[in-house]
Amino acid sequence: MDLKIATWNILADDYASFVHNGKLKDNIQFLRFEKRCQKIKAEICDKSPDIIGLQEVDEIECWMKIFDEMDYDIEYVQRPGKVDGCLVAWKRNLPLTMLSCRHVQYDDCMLPEVNNEGDSPQPLQCDDDNLAFKFLRHNVGLILDFELGGEEEEKVKFSFAVTHLYWNPAYPGTHHSIFSQSHEVHVFYFLLIFVISFARGEIVSDYDVAT
Repeated sequence: MDLKIATWNILADDYASFVHNGKLKDNIQFLRFEKRCQKIKAEICDKSPDIIGLQEVDEIECWMKIFDEMDYDIEYVQRPGKVDGCLVAWKRNLPLTMLSCRHVQYDDCMLPEVNNEGDSPQPLQCDDDNLAFKFLRHNVGLILDFELGGEEEEKVKFSFAVTHLYWNPAYPGTHHSIFSQSHEVHVFYFLLIFVISFARGEIVSDYDVAT
C-alpha cells in the first residue's frame, strides 16, 4: 500500500505580522488566521495526504478541531517558551496505527547533564563566542513509529519525523546567515541520530500507544 506524504510550514499566526518586513501591508487581510486556516484546510483536503507534518503551528485548539473535522488524528509538540510547534496528522480511515511517539527538544542536545547537586545545566563552552549557547533556539521535532497493514495484510513498521529548522534569509552572505546554515545542519544531524536510535530501540519513546 502506497502512502501520500506531505509537509508544510504554515506560518504561525503570531509571526504573520513580521512577514517580508511589511511588503504585504496592502493585503494584510490575507495573512489573518481566520482566512488562512480555511485556505490551508481546503488545500489539505484537496491534496488529501495520508500523513502530513506541519511546522509553525499555533492556535492548536483550532487545528485540533479542523483535523478532527477532516478525520485525522494528530500529535503535537510546542516549542518551549514559544507559541508555535510541530504537528503530525494521519488519516483515521487507514489501517495505520501509531505505536509510539518521541518529542525532541534540541536545546537538550546542546546542554550537559545536570550534576549531582541538581544545579541547572550550563551551556556548552565553545571557542567561537560560546556558539553552543547561540544554538539554543527552542526548536523541536516529532518522531512517530507507525504500523501499516490490515488484519489480512503484511504489516510494515516505519518512522515519520517532522521538525522546524532555524533560518533567517534576511541576512544573505553574513555571519548570521552562516550561523543559520550551521544550525540547520546540527539540528538535522540530531534528528537523524534520534530517528535511527528510536528505530533501533536504543532510546525510549515519550509514550507507547499500542502494546
